[in-house]
Amino acid sequence: MRKIAISSFIIAIIFSCASVQSPTGGPKDEENPYVISSIPEDQSINFSGKEVRIVFNEYIKSEQLFSQLIITPRMGLEFDDEVRKNELIISFDEPLPDSTTFTLNFREGIKDITEGNLWENPVLSFSTGNYIDSMQITGTLKHVLTHEPVEKYVVGIYDAEVDTANLRLAEPYYFTTTDPAGNFLLRNIKQDRYRLFAFEDANNDLINQSASESYGFYDSIIDLTTNYDSLIIYTYRNNEDTLKFKKGVPSGQDFRLTYNKGIQDYSATLLADTSEFLYTGISADAKELTIYNSQFPNYTFDQDSIGVVISAIDSVGFSTTDSLYMIFRDSKVDPATLSMTKKPESSILKNHTFNIAFNKPILQTNYDSILFRIDSIPYQQINASDIEWNKYKTAFTFTESFNLNEIDSLQSHYQQLADSLAKQAKTDSTSSNTTESDSSAVNTEKEDAKPKNGLNSNKDAKIGKGKNSKNTNTRPQNIKGLNLYFGSDAFISMHQDSLPSAAYPIQFKKPEDFAIVQGNIENTDEYPHFIIQLIDESFTVLDTIRNETPYTFSYVKPGKAKVRVIIDDNNNGKWDPGNPFTLTPPETVIYLDELLTMKANWELLDKNILLVK
Repeated sequence: MRKIAISSFIIAIIFSCASVQSPTGGPKDEENPYVISSIPEDQSINFSGKEVRIVFNEYIKSEQLFSQLIITPRMGLEFDDEVRKNELIISFDEPLPDSTTFTLNFREGIKDITEGNLWENPVLSFSTGNYIDSMQITGTLKHVLTHEPVEKYVVGIYDAEVDTANLRLAEPYYFTTTDPAGNFLLRNIKQDRYRLFAFEDANNDLINQSASESYGFYDSIIDLTTNYDSLIIYTYRNNEDTLKFKKGVPSGQDFRLTYNKGIQDYSATLLADTSEFLYTGISADAKELTIYNSQFPNYTFDQDSIGVVISAIDSVGFSTTDSLYMIFRDSKVDPATLSMTKKPESSILKNHTFNIAFNKPILQTNYDSILFRIDSIPYQQINASDIEWNKYKTAFTFTESFNLNEIDSLQSHYQQLADSLAKQAKTDSTSSNTTESDSSAVNTEKEDAKPKNGLNSNKDAKIGKGKNSKNTNTRPQNIKGLNLYFGSDAFISMHQDSLPSAAYPIQFKKPEDFAIVQGNIENTDEYPHFIIQLIDESFTVLDTIRNETPYTFSYVKPGKAKVRVIIDDNNNGKWDPGNPFTLTPPETVIYLDELLTMKANWELLDKNILLVK
């Protein structure tokens, strides 16, 4: 008996090891699940049940279906969902309203259980009446300035006869979302008049927040008696909240005012003396203004108060004027160090406008410490009359025309002097290691190399080492080229700090190192105001031309670029957004349908663009 039991046990193990198992490995499942059957069927009528059942060809799973499933028209229907292997069941709490066409869009809520492949066409439409609405709207969403498609935006339509039915105050009656290509389809819509809006919906509340979410709209009422196909909707972000002053509080020894959004321009005056200039600074996001205590030398901390009037305007045109009294406090917090937020360009044309900006207002400028030099030798002084400050005293511009032949001649002359001194020093060093040579100054008073404005070229013009020693470097010293020099006391801020001295090298662009892009803007009789922009692949603006045809972009760096044109309806030199409430569209942006490849010493001609809306 024992032998029989052991034998039976061994046989059982053998058969167990030989039993058929599911194969491992194999090709990856890349097929999307699809519907075998459904109750009700797609596009069917007279449905009266409370459950929707959909059977797929394989096992499925649901993910965040409460947020993914869109049921239109929007009626606030409550439902539960359940997955049974390859079947999805949607159970409504109440019977569905009669004589209504419903569309269920599951978006990314249904996937297969193995690889997570999405249900490819996740839409089911049916009617609870004897007729199914058949109108549809299709189109594409693009960013207005880049023409790139935008994904996962809500596209919704609203009752055109209801004033409060819009993207800011109400949920859409019918809506869907865009796919990765920016495409959308609204189908099985009831014939009626609608407004169409599209927007980001980061918080899934079906309401657009203009301060943080982009939006777009169709610029006409949609009279849906026929299908609307291939609409192009352009989106952008524009904070349309009413501009509001939030608060004013001491900040360090200064006073800071905060707004609910960025401001485009402002003015600040004293209540006691509106003619006195008030130094102010603005933050990088333009939401905060700073008024500096240092301009009130007789102020007593925590005892006095100073009345001011601040008027501000935002990019939309909203404005606010507020009066308040400032109180400053004694503080040991050090203010931000003075810095240059926009430095001189290093590669320029012979006629060039320099733009310099700082992080806070400049109280005093010492123009003697602002000059062009060749190496360390003064060449051209910048005078107060040359410089134009902005009204906030935080930035200035000046234009300079350079004589390239003169600069080359001076640089060559200084190089010859440096080489001669080095050669002489080497000779003297060879004959006697103890010979001292004073080469601390260079005579630059020769008639053929005299600097502009009669500047003394001996000042700070040390091209040698001074005294020689046994280890004196007697090799020729290369003279560095033109630079814009700011001395350490050139700019003194409201806080009495300044920048260290600095020399910014300047090189002149050579035409043979760059490309030229030329073309014509057509139909300017109808659209006389326009902005032509050359942009790189990341949509950074490289150069701009206004109201000029034919146009020419010179000195274009080798690389890839695009050309776009903004129809500047109000001729203000910038792109302007539209108004979603009046359905006024944003200014039109047109792209040259070509990615340009620029090479050095190339000309790209006939890059023509037709202006059309």
